[in-house]
Amino acid sequence: YFTNVYNYGDAVYVSLYKGFVNYYNHLGVLQSSVTIAAGYYPVKTCVWGNYLCVEEKNISSLQRNLVLYYPQSGVGYEQNTLPGPVVAMYGMDNSHLFVFGNTDSGSAYLQLYNIAGNTFYSPLMLHAAKILSVAQVNAQTYIIGFSNGSVYLYTYNPNSIVPYINGITASHIQYDSIENRIIAASVNYVYQYNFTSAALLHSANMQD
Repeated sequence: YFTNVYNYGDAVYVSLYKGFVNYYNHLGVLQSSVTIAAGYYPVKTCVWGNYLCVEEKNISSLQRNLVLYYPQSGVGYEQNTLPGPVVAMYGMDNSHLFVFGNTDSGSAYLQLYNIAGNTFYSPLMLHAAKILSVAQVNAQTYIIGFSNGSVYLYTYNPNSIVPYINGITASHIQYDSIENRIIAASVNYVYQYNFTSAALLHSANMQD
């Protein structure tokens, strides 16, 4: 069965529990398939630079690794241990990847992965609540939805996290760069906010 579907450019990367990440073009034609290490299955994926970054979960334990592959050949490049399930991954620059997730005990984490050095660095500590969703505004700015009913704005430079939207438990967040708006789903509502001011523009009850 599928464990994740990730779209990048005109391609789709499908994670399969049986131990593969399949890469299809916009016509649905299989272009390549990456084989995951024995005893693991792929979950979240991200293409950045020359690499396919894959969260790999051990079938019989809590062990999770971030593994980088060359997407065309499927050859592994390097790997490191993750502190828990990944919510989202985004590239920052040619050498760094942001990884947002939650530890196995349920607390949020933010890690900056150095590709060349194969090391993790924590820019700051996050709140005790779980991360539910993350949207990238630009390479250094992110919107993070937490399980405690708050949405925060994180910037890497200057390195800070501040309250952004209160009163919604955003299970999904998207940034619309054309309209400069944030779209957030919370329970059965969909909200639209102005990104600059965080002002609510529209809301819709999807059960109406």
